Amino acid sequence: MKSRIEQFPVMNPNPVLSVAKDGTVLYSNVAGEPLLHGWGVLVGEKLPSCIGDFVQRVISWNSPEKMEVKVGNKVYLILFHPLPDEECVNIYGFDISDQKELERKLQESKEDLAEVHKTAHIGNWKWNIVTNELSWSDEVYRIFGLNPQEFEATFNAYFNYVHLDDRNIVVNAIKKAFEGEPYSVDNRIITANGEERIVHSDAEFTFNEDNIPVYARGIVQDITERKKAEEALQESEERFRSAFEDSAVAMALVGPDARLLRLNDVFCRMLGFEKSEIEGHTFLDFTYPDDMKPSILAHKAVINSEKPFLWIEKRYIRKDGRVIWCDVSSSPVLDLKGCPIYTIAHIQDITERKKAEEALKKAHDSLEERVEERTTQLEKAYKLLKESEESLAEAQRITHIGNGDWNLVTGEIYWSDELYRIFGLDPQESDLIYGKLLNYVHPDDRKYVNKAFQRGLKGAHINIDYRIILANGEERTVHTQTEAIFDEKNTPIRLKGIVQDITERKKAEEALANIETARKKEIHHRIKNNLQVISSLLDLQGEKFKDGKDIKNSEVLEAFRESQDRVISMALIHEELHEGGGGNTVSFSPYLEKLVKNLFQTYKVGNNYICLNLDLEESLFFDMDTAVPLGIIINELVSNSLKHAFPGRDNGGYINSIEESKNGDRQITSYTLTVSDNGVGIPENLDLENPDTLGTQLVASLVEQLDGELELNRNNGTEFTMKFIVMEKIIRHQHQHYNN
Repeated sequence: MKSRIEQFPVMNPNPVLSVAKDGTVLYSNVAGEPLLHGWGVLVGEKLPSCIGDFVQRVISWNSPEKMEVKVGNKVYLILFHPLPDEECVNIYGFDISDQKELERKLQESKEDLAEVHKTAHIGNWKWNIVTNELSWSDEVYRIFGLNPQEFEATFNAYFNYVHLDDRNIVVNAIKKAFEGEPYSVDNRIITANGEERIVHSDAEFTFNEDNIPVYARGIVQDITERKKAEEALQESEERFRSAFEDSAVAMALVGPDARLLRLNDVFCRMLGFEKSEIEGHTFLDFTYPDDMKPSILAHKAVINSEKPFLWIEKRYIRKDGRVIWCDVSSSPVLDLKGCPIYTIAHIQDITERKKAEEALKKAHDSLEERVEERTTQLEKAYKLLKESEESLAEAQRITHIGNGDWNLVTGEIYWSDELYRIFGLDPQESDLIYGKLLNYVHPDDRKYVNKAFQRGLKGAHINIDYRIILANGEERTVHTQTEAIFDEKNTPIRLKGIVQDITERKKAEEALANIETARKKEIHHRIKNNLQVISSLLDLQGEKFKDGKDIKNSEVLEAFRESQDRVISMALIHEELHEGGGGNTVSFSPYLEKLVKNLFQTYKVGNNYICLNLDLEESLFFDMDTAVPLGIIINELVSNSLKHAFPGRDNGGYINSIEESKNGDRQITSYTLTVSDNGVGIPENLDLENPDTLGTQLVASLVEQLDGELELNRNNGTEFTMKFIVMEKIIRHQHQHYNN
């Protein structure tokens, strides 16, 4: 033995050990010392039992074995080579840490790639055309609305998901790919859940020496959202183009280099040019020489984002040589990175206004000589002002927005014509006072509006909705925004604001809310029906075990009955939600009464003498997060009483169910639920902390889910008392102010 050990290669860079049958380490080279250190032994000592047992098994079976061992930050592949004649095992170790690290990084890379594909909705596939074998990545399954690897992929399976109208597109693309053309196609698919999506596919085909396609690999990407975005962008661009071309105001898109990129017809007519004669030129080519420098500075300020909006007055030279004055307002259009790509300019011919201003100036200089001319120009200016006021009034009429101004010092109130119309009043009415105006506010909203205006007088910004009653009795809804103006002593002197008639918008919002309510109602109806189907299936399945002579059959039947009761308790909740109009809450008292009566009907055989007492608080509503577990708890407790509380009793049995609430602060309500009977009582060995039956475990789990407490009283029968609180989930039948 000693001579054999002396033959081991001491300088071998890999661990080499010799171990006796009983696990004693006979030899270790230098490279094997880290293994011994990791196992906590020295030469001459026995290996840990986990390794020693492995050594004995290798010798007994006379078969080499291997295992991986991690020592420190290194991983070794350990080979056990038996020497049965010498009753020992040679152990050879190989450091595979680098290999393991590469495997880990490769796995991470695969997972990262899969995550990228999942995020980008890109799946990949491989198709052996010769064997017609097709493999999909997990993301391909997801794109088609399937669970990953739900079934073995085939070309026919893929083709079945392609939209009927697009199948020829796919077939033709594949035919062309078989002829050597690139495969790149967009088509629609119908997913497993019936949803229509759009996918893009790219593929690479491999041909054999006879130029026959034998293999293909490719990717498929869900581009539905991108297509929708492109359509939305196209629609937006079309709307902009329409607004640009059909605008009554001259408009132009101007590049950073001052070139006119796009013009509308109004701008061309204003300068007297054809569009082809202007596009591509800079606006400087048509600018009056004295106005070039301010025009360049203004354009640079906008294109360099120094100013978000700029307005200047400048002169243009028409094709016929005539000079016109224009009012130019310009703002930048930014790319996705926030960088200006061009500016959009609105140009209005103000030549007449400028002439009027010049005429007024001359008239001021020579008033006595030019009175008649000055009068004419003033009339033109007045006409322009009148037209401007009429335009404002028309805009207010179209948008149903009126403006008002209340002088708090004099008490005078000014209303625009549209504001009179909103309140159904004659614009000529002049005796407006605050108290009278408040009378038009709906009585239920009057206090709320008055308080809001009082806050506004203290500096608060008013932004409220409320109802008004017009003179003809019609009820409308308006939105008001106001702000107060204060003097140097911080005393409010004026209240200015706007009022908008939002009645139609409110009606639209209510219509949408009704649609949503109907949708929820349908959902609850379907869930209820599905749960009733499950209950019926349990009932049918239970028919197989109605032979009461067989204990196992009786136990199975009882399990079916309990499961059926739990399903019914949940179905009743969705029935209440459906009958209640599709809301989010359950009227709990009627639901509880139905639930308990259903249980009495289920266990009526032998229990005709048992009375039911219900003491329930009215107008009590729970949401589903509370109602479902609470209903199952009551189902378990009452059914348990019916099954076990009254064996052999002929009369006098009763079951009580009492529910009461106690309001805490505005957001918390405490509840107490008591279920009791005067039966034989629950065995003393029942521990609520460690229940041993499914029903009791279910009750304990659901009480914990509700953050409640459950107490058991065994005096004069059985009494379960559950206490729990609900935060902001109770809805009672109480009036809530329209704008509370």
